[in-house]
Amino acid sequence: MIRRFLRLFRKQINLKTFKSVGMNVQISEDCSFSEPEQMEIGNNVYIGPGGLFQAGGGLEIGSGTIIAHKIDILTKNHNYDGDGLKAIPYDGTYIARKVVIGENVWIGSNVCIVPGVTIGEGSVIGMGSVVIRDVPAYAVIGGNPAKVLKYRNKEKYEKLKSQHNIYLKLKSQGEIKFSLIRK
Repeated sequence: MIRRFLRLFRKQINLKTFKSVGMNVQISEDCSFSEPEQMEIGNNVYIGPGGLFQAGGGLEIGSGTIIAHKIDILTKNHNYDGDGLKAIPYDGTYIARKVVIGENVWIGSNVCIVPGVTIGEGSVIGMGSVVIRDVPAYAVIGGNPAKVLKYRNKEKYEKLKSQHNIYLKLKSQGEIKFSLIRK
């Protein structure tokens, strides 16, 4: 299991093709990036295997963000109903809309994020969610379409942030010890 995990990071992704990439960024090898020159990645970011990142409309991923496996982030869509439509079901025109993911966001597996969405700081996106509208800061969302299920404890979040207790940073320093809580 550990060998398989380590293999994911052996292939070098050309980070020079991205608009910007921060420090301590881990990107799994089998992710697919379209137009990475429009993509900005902050510090201490993890991107899991099998992700599709279509960044032509602009994509920002904030520092401290953890992205699980098999997610789709789209920043462009076909023109299917706009002015000047020349064919059906859509024509050759793309409509580009930037996606912004705030700091310290946790995105679960098999999530789809559509063009034009902004995900607020500290949010948690439940696995399998389809995010079609903006997500408020500290929200825990889930479903299709995704909706707010609850909010994180903002005071606890802000305290941990002020202490610079960012998961990937602490993990890289060997300060994270794994444990299991059974409920």
